[in-house]
Amino acid sequence: MTAGLDVVHVRAGYGAVEALHDVTLRFPLGSVVALLGRNGAGKSSLLRVVAGTLDVGSGRVTWRGRDITRLPPHQRAAAGLTVVPDDPNVFLDLSVAENLALFGHGAPPEPVYAAFPELAGKGGQRAGTLSGGERQMLALGRLLLRPGAALLLDEVSRGLSAGAVERLYRVLDDLATPDRTIVVVEQYQPNILRRADLIYVLSRGELAWAGEPSELTTGALPAALV
Repeated sequence: MTAGLDVVHVRAGYGAVEALHDVTLRFPLGSVVALLGRNGAGKSSLLRVVAGTLDVGSGRVTWRGRDITRLPPHQRAAAGLTVVPDDPNVFLDLSVAENLALFGHGAPPEPVYAAFPELAGKGGQRAGTLSGGERQMLALGRLLLRPGAALLLDEVSRGLSAGAVERLYRVLDDLATPDRTIVVVEQYQPNILRRADLIYVLSRGELAWAGEPSELTTGALPAALV
């Protein structure tokens, strides 16, 4: 695996509260990485640091060897980072079709409707009136319309039915290529563990465990997940 996305000795937080304490994680190109941990472990904060929506107090973020620590979010997106954040992750006052047009820069929306038929026929409906699961499907439309070389997905299956989760992971299977990094934030989820090359577990803003899926299936769960 080659160099991709690196978070190096990062400290970050909200005002006087530090959420990440000297965290170093490496997400190589060609890898699918599961980022696990309980609520409040720092998973979403780490993705916000990578996306550029949470400032770094110290440390750095690099992408393909380039330091992007001080780049604004839109420049990171232009460099190939596609982030599907936790709520809010769609434009609530815009219609489904308008959201997809923004996500895909005008690309035809049919791939999204094919993957998530629950949205078909709702192009004119305001996103704020959708169910939580439907909003999540809409947000995930980014992956189908304009996937970058680094995909970062926060609480990816939140609100989705079992069938929609299966369809989502089929999309991720198709997107997993040697020139792409995929980072999936989940609670302890068999779906991502079956596909992951690497697993990181965060606890209270620190790296609590790192390894490969085989190490989880042959031994006890990390304490941070129990």
